[in-house]
Amino acid sequence: QDEEAGRREAMAAPGASSKRPRTCPPAPSSVPRGLPGQPGEVALTPSSAAVLLIDFQRDFLHPGGFGESLGNDVGLLRAALDPARRVLQAARDAGLLVVHTREGHRPSMSDVHP
Repeated sequence: QDEEAGRREAMAAPGASSKRPRTCPPAPSSVPRGLPGQPGEVALTPSSAAVLLIDFQRDFLHPGGFGESLGNDVGLLRAALDPARRVLQAARDAGLLVVHTREGHRPSMSDVHP
């Protein structure tokens, strides 16, 4: 209980990003739920689940960025933004843990593997 209260307090702390909700969402349920999926239903226990968003960075998704320089059609990639926003908001509303990844390199790109 105390750990959960601390997590919620940290989420609502002054100075937190303005994009984060200032109010605390309800505690995630520890009761498993069945979610529709393919090839079948997926069992999910919200209190031990997280949403992981990978590579939602401007450099991968915007015209002129690194992703486009690799030959990727960033228009196709950008089509994932609105569905991802809806998933992100639903996860936050449900009080789920949300994890973002971020890739970064030196301007010289000297830290990128060949």
